[in-house]
Amino acid sequence: KPLATPDMQKSIRRLVQDLADAKQVCMGLRQVTHALKVAAADFIILAADTDPASILLPITELCIERELPFVWVPSRKALGAWCGVKAASSCFAVSKEVASHLKGQASEVRGQIGVLWRYSEPED
Repeated sequence: KPLATPDMQKSIRRLVQDLADAKQVCMGLRQVTHALKVAAADFIILAADTDPASILLPITELCIERELPFVWVPSRKALGAWCGVKAASSCFAVSKEVASHLKGQASEVRGQIGVLWRYSEPED
């Protein structure tokens, strides 16, 4: 699974915090699954310490099926805090329709995740 590098985690944190400030939070299993099913998500952020990890399996399967990038960050607690809530969060969806002033930032993070995926693919 592609785990975000420390530099990527900083970029992801800034993006999630900025999205939370713009009231564009899509977090938690239900909301993220819905965003995937209606094709509203651009990419997904997952917490690696989710227990049991199997609860995220439907989300990762949908991402793979739709060829949508996703990345793992180490902590549910940190992801929740980035979203501006006290509760931990196992997942977060970045919408295709982010606020105009955040489009460049979201695109940059998506590109970083894409590079991570290219390096994590097995060679033939």
